[in-house]
Amino acid sequence: DDDALNRTKRQVEDVKAIMGENVQRIVARGETLENLDQRASDLSANANEFQRTSRNLQRKMWWKNTKMILIIALVVIIIIVIIIIAAVGPSS
Repeated sequence: DDDALNRTKRQVEDVKAIMGENVQRIVARGETLENLDQRASDLSANANEFQRTSRNLQRKMWWKNTKMILIIALVVIIIIVIIIIAAVGPSS
């Protein structure tokens, strides 16, 4: 009977050790999941910031291109007006 009792105690100790390891793994996994959740939150915030910044940059570049097109168009119109005035000549 002592042998059976010792075997049972040993099995109980083995089960306790396995359960202790399982609890440690679960705790470690929980910490890993918390870290992963934090990294996902940070990534989301960075993505939103990048989207906002890129949208602002896109608007800024659109205005810059539009201004350049308007300036070029104005210069071309002025050159055409000068050519027409020179071609017509003085009206005296």
